[in-house]
Amino acid sequence: MNEENLNQVPQLASPSPMQEYKDTYRNDKGKKHNKALVIILAILCPLAVFGIAVGVFLSSQNNNEPDKPTPVEPEPFVASDGGTFGLNFLKQAYATDSGNNMVVSPYSMDVVWRLALAGANGETKQEILNTIGARSVNNYPQLKTANGLFIRDTFADYVKPEYIASFEGDLRYDSFSSPDAVNNWVNDNTDGMIEKILEDAPSEETVMMLLNAIAMDEKWSDKFDCAYTRGEEFTTTDGQTKTVSMMSGHADRYFKTEKAEGVIREYEAYEDGSVFEFVGILPNGSVKEYLENVNYDEISAMNASEIVDRSKEADGSINSVSVLLPRFSFDYTMPNATEVIRSLGINQALDKYTADFSNMVDLTGSSYENFYVGEVLQRARIEMTETGTKAAAVSAIMGYGTSAIDSNEYNYYNVEFNRPFVYLIRDKASQEIIFAGVVEMPEEWSGSTCSE
Repeated sequence: MNEENLNQVPQLASPSPMQEYKDTYRNDKGKKHNKALVIILAILCPLAVFGIAVGVFLSSQNNNEPDKPTPVEPEPFVASDGGTFGLNFLKQAYATDSGNNMVVSPYSMDVVWRLALAGANGETKQEILNTIGARSVNNYPQLKTANGLFIRDTFADYVKPEYIASFEGDLRYDSFSSPDAVNNWVNDNTDGMIEKILEDAPSEETVMMLLNAIAMDEKWSDKFDCAYTRGEEFTTTDGQTKTVSMMSGHADRYFKTEKAEGVIREYEAYEDGSVFEFVGILPNGSVKEYLENVNYDEISAMNASEIVDRSKEADGSINSVSVLLPRFSFDYTMPNATEVIRSLGINQALDKYTADFSNMVDLTGSSYENFYVGEVLQRARIEMTETGTKAAAVSAIMGYGTSAIDSNEYNYYNVEFNRPFVYLIRDKASQEIIFAGVVEMPEEWSGSTCSE
């Protein structure tokens, strides 16, 4: 690596540095031909000035209302990968609930909508396809996955046998008088990491639930040594300094883009060679600014020219990529998953009048006028430690009826995640994003390291 490139690399223990609105006026020019017009204008102008003054006053009174989050414009979908939907999903989720620790699973949400896609028809089907893409679901040996179809027992006769026959997963008929059956299924299929998705029994209009659950338990290929975990300062978004449990070790790769820098750490490979990887992204500015402006090309570039592998260069030098990464664990329930899905482009499926799921249900002879998606839910949990990462998520669609050290020269790269950052857990080969989120406040330092 040449000296010029080295000068662009941050030094040890040093974190990275962090429309015009134009008024348009139309000047209508005209000639005054008679005195009557002059008199009329003379009367109306003071009234107009008075009206403007009142309008300004009323507007000032409304300025005290909090700003509503502005949805981010989704990127066009790339049907050959799961990365674009994953990034769009994270961006929209954060845009509607910024400032909190967050973990979401784009993969789980993608899968549950493919279960709905199989029963959709017409424009409803096309909207879903435009959002999640026309591709097959990738199956990963690293994941424990399960699909569930819960049908209200009084609605069973209206679900098409063809849809039932094509469904790959657990089929249950339930009275929906209690949340227990659904929650027990969720707990069993997330290895107990998520105890429930429902707080109460499904609403009376809920006649069907489509569910996807995933769980992963990945070990680092190069574990952090507990002996080096220590208390380090972490600066929150609002400028507060907290002492957190900071893990210290090496990363497999370092990257630097115009908007951020970060590291990639791999988990243990499987027999078929598949690997999941953790991508830690430390924005130059705020997380909010980064997620509002980053695009998928920049995420993909983290595997391209900006990358530095922890290996020997042609000149015999060695790249040493060191990292301080905080330990963290938290649960997250999306407060507005339905609106996030709307913002990504799925609208007709959520409309009680225009939704078309005629490949799933036949309401002939029933008291129902239509079947539609009434609500979308997702709940997730993540635990990141010295040994690896455990994570789980469950997504639900509620269907309503009207639902090594030597003497060589070293090139040092060091990244300290000592302020809020973005993270991805993705498949190394396809770059499909399985989990993603933001760490605003990690685990506080308790004075002890960890138990291996």
